[in-house]
Amino acid sequence: ARTYSPNSLSFESFERMAHMEHPDSQSRAMLSKMNIGFAPAWDAGAAPPPVKPAPNQTSFAFDYQMEKDVVKRAEDGMPIDTQALVSRAMEEERKLMAPLLRRYPDVCTEHSLAFAFAAFGPAGGSNKTPENTYVEFCRNFAKMKELGFEDQRITGALKVNANDLQRACNQLYDS
Repeated sequence: ARTYSPNSLSFESFERMAHMEHPDSQSRAMLSKMNIGFAPAWDAGAAPPPVKPAPNQTSFAFDYQMEKDVVKRAEDGMPIDTQALVSRAMEEERKLMAPLLRRYPDVCTEHSLAFAFAAFGPAGGSNKTPENTYVEFCRNFAKMKELGFEDQRITGALKVNANDLQRACNQLYDS
């Protein structure tokens, strides 16, 4: 038999142990020596373990109608007007920006909100990002822009540092 490890465990034995639901203590020790973790299968009658969302997982509900339209046109052999797609997307984004621009004209600009939407997802719909997150982002974005930082770097630093102006500036100064 082929050997899998220095301790002369045959490949077949290794495979058997790796797929066992309840390995004996000797098999468990052998797997442990090879740095192979063991996770027993849950009881078939029990509910599977809960799935935890990723820390930065978004709750934004995407509307795939535009993508469906593009696929349909491609399947029908029709040309795809990319300029119209871009215009449509920009119009949708402007509709979402309008309430914030009306309520906070001295803080939010279309330019800064576009970057805020890139960082936190578009406002409204199923996106539960609080309105003040966008306003604070726009305020901090303007201050960092005055300091001479580039838009993309500002956005990344504010996103990573949860809109904390001081920490975001320190990150950019240190890099």
